[in-house]
Amino acid sequence: LAAKAKEFLDTYSEVFYLDGDDEFNTDDLGTVCSKYPYGYQGDTVSPCIFLTLTDIGDWEPNPITEEDFAAGSFPFSTDFKEFWDSQGDKEQVFADCSSGDTNAIEYFPAARGFELKYFPITDGDNVPIVAIQISGLSPGTYNFECKAYYKGVKFTSDDTYTSTVSFSLE
Repeated sequence: LAAKAKEFLDTYSEVFYLDGDDEFNTDDLGTVCSKYPYGYQGDTVSPCIFLTLTDIGDWEPNPITEEDFAAGSFPFSTDFKEFWDSQGDKEQVFADCSSGDTNAIEYFPAARGFELKYFPITDGDNVPIVAIQISGLSPGTYNFECKAYYKGVKFTSDDTYTSTVSFSLE
């Protein structure tokens, strides 16, 4: 898995973004998630998982607002709402990941969002990344779910895009 993570980040470090000629800076992904072996090796593992938005064409999302929460436009956890309330920059598609276990999930960048300046994403260009690092793992199987929050998302089959990803770590 560490080799696949390295291949993924090597590919994205070549991408240039819309806000000038800034190359993607993997240092924004934290000490462990920006460097090989990305938390996959050692006495205790704290693996990094990389989230991106793909197959969305020229979509330009709008951010969620306080009104969306008040109207119950989408399901959300109390923890996510408290996090969202604490953010100064709400012009993002926010990621929120959860597990039925007591594993700690840390986000990189800490704002845990895909900044709107990177949209639209076309032909694999200017693809933003959010990394999550999972700690507290011992041998076993762990299930996770990550959601992308943007205006209009409902987390149902009626959504234009699949806004939820589920995965397991063994």
